[in-house]
Amino acid sequence: MNTDVRSQAEALGLPLREESRDRLQIREIPPQGLVLRIRRDPSAIAGDLGLSTAVEAWFLLFRMGVEVSVRFEGTCGLRVCCSRCLEGVDLSLTFGSRVTFLPIAAEVDPERELMADDLGVAFYRNPEIPLLEMVREEILLLVPMQPLCTPLCQGLCSKCGRRLGRAACECRDADIDPRWKDLQSLLESGTLSPRSS
Repeated sequence: MNTDVRSQAEALGLPLREESRDRLQIREIPPQGLVLRIRRDPSAIAGDLGLSTAVEAWFLLFRMGVEVSVRFEGTCGLRVCCSRCLEGVDLSLTFGSRVTFLPIAAEVDPERELMADDLGVAFYRNPEIPLLEMVREEILLLVPMQPLCTPLCQGLCSKCGRRLGRAACECRDADIDPRWKDLQSLLESGTLSPRSS
């Protein structure tokens, strides 16, 4: 994060409040702003995601009429399987975002094209901010699609299943296509020699 939410809250002199609820009523945000800290067990965020540590997030909220500006950041641990060798990998995730909440308009033009400024805007029907939902979405965006234990992981042997690069594998590198089997036997017998270039 470029600017730490906690540091900014301290600079503004805002008190910290521990929050145990998943949603915050907009009317609870005082005019000077509010700083919240939430800490949740992995199962409260996403039971099947593979979170290995508690999720901790800090929120800085400001209300200007019906508009609410939210900045948040947090950390958590994630346990995933390497996509090549299937070994467990522990990742440390740092997440954060800025969102402006506005009341949903009665009439929304479905043909309106989204602009860059619109990507950080969310709408509310009930006057509340979904704290835990925002954290869950950011974590889901950070989960790697193909995690690796190391960038040089060679994966598993497709025949015996041994982890390549760690254990010796006796398997042959490539099976011969059955259509070329007769040609391979001629090469092995010495009747046919490969063309040298």
